[in-house]
Amino acid sequence: MGHGALGLWWPTNPFTVRYRELNADPTAPRLVDWLSGSAIWLRRTALDEVGGWDERYFMYMEDLDLCWRLDRAGWAVAYEPGGSVEHVQGAMTRRHPYRMLLEHHRSAWRFARRRFTGARAALLPIAAVYLWLRGAMAMLEHAWRASHAGRARD
Repeated sequence: MGHGALGLWWPTNPFTVRYRELNADPTAPRLVDWLSGSAIWLRRTALDEVGGWDERYFMYMEDLDLCWRLDRAGWAVAYEPGGSVEHVQGAMTRRHPYRMLLEHHRSAWRFARRRFTGARAALLPIAAVYLWLRGAMAMLEHAWRASHAGRARD
């Protein structure tokens, strides 16, 4: 939540630094919480054990969800710097920015519902309000940047 609330306006906040591992050595292999789905290699047995990718995610968070389930099942998630991947990030987002912002927050809600069980389920109403507010703020921030970019071109 700290990264989500502060990351747009304060990219070096402690939550974003941890979430994006900005202090980590990119040349060192290490265990991590999750990896981007655009560059992930999996053992078939691990993928089968956790039920594979959750196809209910349209975009965003499916990789986080998968790595979380792998971790819960006892599998390690590791970063290996020896590989190289080129990912054209944001092509769909640039074409449909507001839909992708909505989908990002919808996926975050799906993940929260899956993760917050037992006593943590009491936090779901707070998570819903937070995600709604953050989604609205992200859309306003995008609209503000787009309007200022348009003025700069004029």
